[in-house]
Amino acid sequence: MKKVACLLTAGYLLISFSAVAADLYLLKINSQMELQAAQTKISYARGTLDGKFLVELTHKEAESLKGDGFDLELLATDINPANMAIISLPRPRLVKTVLVPDIKYGAEEADLVKLDPGDMDIYRREGFLVITLDNLQTPLFYNPPLLGYRQPDPVPADTLADLIIQANLYDYDTRLEAFYTRYVYSDSIHIARDWLVDKFQSFGYTDVEYDLFYFGGYPCHNVICIKPGTTEADKIIVVGGHYDSYNTQSDPTIFAPGADDNGSGTAAVLELARAFKDVPTKKTIMFVAFSAEEVGLVGSRALASRLYDQGADIEFMLNFDMVAYTEDAVDDVTLFSGPFRGYADVISDAYDRVSTLIPYYGGSATASDHASFINFGYHAVYVQEGDFNYPGWHTNIDISSRLDFPYFEQLVRGTAAALGYVDNAARATTIDHIYDIGDGQALRVHWDDYDPTYTYKVMVGTSSGNYTVTLDVPAGQSYFDITGLNEGTLYYLAVVGINSEGYGPIHIAERSERPLVVPRAPAGLAAEPDSARVILSWNENIELDLNRYQIFRRPAGSVDFELLAGDYTDTLFYDLTAQPQVINEYKIVAIDNDENASPMSTSVFAGAATFDGGILLVDEFDVIGSPSQNQLDQFYQSIFDTAYSTQKLSAFEDTFHLSRSVAGQYNTIFWIDDDWNYHLLDASLDSVKWFMNYRTNFFLAGYESIYWLTGVQYQVPGDFVYDYLGVRRVTVNNLVDFHGAVGRNGWPNLHVNPASGLGPRLPSIGIVDTIPGAKTIYTFDSFTDNPAFEGKPAGVTFNNGTTRGIALTFPLYYLDTADVRLMMVKALKYFQGVAGLPGDIDNDARITVLDMIYLIDYLFRQGPEPDLNQADVNQDCKVDILDPIYLIDFKFKGGPEPLPGCVY
Repeated sequence: MKKVACLLTAGYLLISFSAVAADLYLLKINSQMELQAAQTKISYARGTLDGKFLVELTHKEAESLKGDGFDLELLATDINPANMAIISLPRPRLVKTVLVPDIKYGAEEADLVKLDPGDMDIYRREGFLVITLDNLQTPLFYNPPLLGYRQPDPVPADTLADLIIQANLYDYDTRLEAFYTRYVYSDSIHIARDWLVDKFQSFGYTDVEYDLFYFGGYPCHNVICIKPGTTEADKIIVVGGHYDSYNTQSDPTIFAPGADDNGSGTAAVLELARAFKDVPTKKTIMFVAFSAEEVGLVGSRALASRLYDQGADIEFMLNFDMVAYTEDAVDDVTLFSGPFRGYADVISDAYDRVSTLIPYYGGSATASDHASFINFGYHAVYVQEGDFNYPGWHTNIDISSRLDFPYFEQLVRGTAAALGYVDNAARATTIDHIYDIGDGQALRVHWDDYDPTYTYKVMVGTSSGNYTVTLDVPAGQSYFDITGLNEGTLYYLAVVGINSEGYGPIHIAERSERPLVVPRAPAGLAAEPDSARVILSWNENIELDLNRYQIFRRPAGSVDFELLAGDYTDTLFYDLTAQPQVINEYKIVAIDNDENASPMSTSVFAGAATFDGGILLVDEFDVIGSPSQNQLDQFYQSIFDTAYSTQKLSAFEDTFHLSRSVAGQYNTIFWIDDDWNYHLLDASLDSVKWFMNYRTNFFLAGYESIYWLTGVQYQVPGDFVYDYLGVRRVTVNNLVDFHGAVGRNGWPNLHVNPASGLGPRLPSIGIVDTIPGAKTIYTFDSFTDNPAFEGKPAGVTFNNGTTRGIALTFPLYYLDTADVRLMMVKALKYFQGVAGLPGDIDNDARITVLDMIYLIDYLFRQGPEPDLNQADVNQDCKVDILDPIYLIDFKFKGGPEPLPGCVY
């Protein structure tokens, strides 16, 4: 919300404005529908914590989302993203030293903190991974809940574990250590990068690339090696580990051996690439050595972002970071994962089968490269040594002689077998439809993605993930009828496809449903106003014995429904009998073949759009104190001609939304936004755009009302203010400098009213850049004659061929009432398409000597500009001395009548 400071200076009130400040919230998205709704209001997140999104919102935006039912938690107010950071350690809650940050939110894997810029390097030196929010722009996404599916033994891919050679792991790791440092700012990291490229190529790969990205303007490179898949090449498995190193005990540009952190992870990636070189794989495997992990996961974030933008189909990401150290006799390994643990289960099971290691689950973690992929909605697993190498972590003694290479071999063996399993795994089968057969005892499941080479099973249970019945589906069938069920009982259902190699999927997507006798109430009912009709739509009922729908209507507030249609079989209905100026309530009922009727659906309300109800005035004002609402009402009554039918709506609350049903009752909307705290138009833009796609009129005036929609960005086709108001950009003068607006082309001048409460000048008034077709009707009158604003457009008209629009960058209440009244008369004439009387220069509806004087004043004495088309009476498409001469001839010498001008 804007901060408003009021100072009493020189006998009048001065208002100073700061920039719009955003607050930081934690947003939970619970469905695909919520995701789609959130994406219309939020462009990106600042990463994730606890499976929720960090998002910047104004108070108004947050209240709007809460009103839509979103789960929001306020974390911090008036934030600067550069001073907010996610800090984490490579092992959750590992404490290296005692630091006391300003924690705004504590999660299992990381903390959200407020840090001064100077403190960030201190935390990094103490071993924390620090990522400031200004470096995080990640998408919103929704991953539905999944259940892991475990395949029984034997697993043919387990033989891949035998391809791992311990000596190779030793050679790779010691060679990386021999670079002395691989710190991101060192010269050695470039030599290490080139060595990695050569090593991948020595295995026989030809698709090896330098992946360029920048960190603080410094060029860095991931190294990427691609192994193409055969039958499912579009599906990608990412196997990665970072090759940069860091040291807090010495100058890292000179010495940071990083044998464990993360020469070991890089060595694991290399050995898996070598082992898989000549193994045919169905899916593409992308082996990646990441750079700049130690300075904030920069390389992995760059790659994850690029893959997301390319629409890559990522099966999952496998990350190695510190994987070769042990300190006791118990050889264990820790597996971290994202919200879905199924891929970690696959790796855990592989360790049990092909290694001597004991796998443990570590929950989630954010301090390594897998977190970048989780932030983009991908599944990921982070493999880490069971005994964290605390003595060697970021120290001089992170050297290969302290590592356990037999242990290291066992760790990579398990991941080799798991990779083979994931590569061979069948595609997950999604239940697309569940139909109720209608007898209370049977349900039909149906899936669209049918593979004739798969055998399918349907699993049934009465609790999630606990399937007590497994049913074989006959060959060639992509549906199955489950019988013998109990009416009203909720059943959990899943379909599993087994491929020809005997592998099932990694995960299954479960759905649930109840068998019923009586049809369900129709769901998803929506009503949209349209010209002279209301359009109803709803979801098709799932009952296979559905016979028809019945559609009911009643005027809002009435008691009885009337049957609008009793034998309807479609799910789209046009109500052509809806009466003008009436909002109706609609409900739907489903009827089956046995004449069982469902309960009524939920209600929806809509009225047919007639666009004939005159003017709708939306009064947006939320300033406490002077002026009062009564004063505003008097002001609006004085500026609107009583000959025009005007209905007034007052918009005070953040949740205000102008519905299409209301907007569609009028042909003209005046949206007057005379307040500076809240700007509510954007919450109603869907209705306003819809309204302006008909032959209608729209007037917008207010404090930064246009700027609130555009910010400092240039607008392009598809943006509201570009398409409907003819505005390309808005620039705001934050000084108290607006003295009035100079009318152009016959629009009256406007002056600030010193007695209105804000004194003789107004702050925060903007100017606009216009697009072709937009006509300037007002220019900025700067009290200081500021050349950046003086004489620049501050009001425009725009006709896009369908609707007429007027946009003013200033409020109305604080202007001289008589001036505004004249302006309103001109605006209403413009909206009516009424051309002025040719020669009536002063707009008094007659041609007199005063018109000639007005025109001569304009031409020779810098008088106000008239309507140039009314002044171009000789129709030569310009206004000059010949036009008053023409008028004199007409009025006093019997000359020809004035003609409509052609100036534009």
